[in-house]
Amino acid sequence: ALANTVMREARRELGSDQSGSKDGQNVAENTIAIAVDKVLKRRGESLDDLERANIIIHLQKDLLGWGVLQPLIDNKEVTDIHVYDYNTVVLQRGKVSEPTGLH
Repeated sequence: ALANTVMREARRELGSDQSGSKDGQNVAENTIAIAVDKVLKRRGESLDDLERANIIIHLQKDLLGWGVLQPLIDNKEVTDIHVYDYNTVVLQRGKVSEPTGLH
């Protein structure tokens, strides 16, 4: 629960940060880490290093390209991606459909 809250607030923090992404440029890992640390400090919370790193990695993927869909887009075997709702993402390899578990 804390990790989700930190990610949500860090996204807001990055949106208000002028050093974030502009004109398609990538948001630097250090910029994301600073935003996460700022949120944790403001909330008076702490996370272990592994959980903090996972949040930073997740935010990087989320802020670049198509977020959680990007690995599917990059996979040459995937011919179609169907997003039915926030919790149902199905990929197709040729004529075979596979649930992804992504949301």
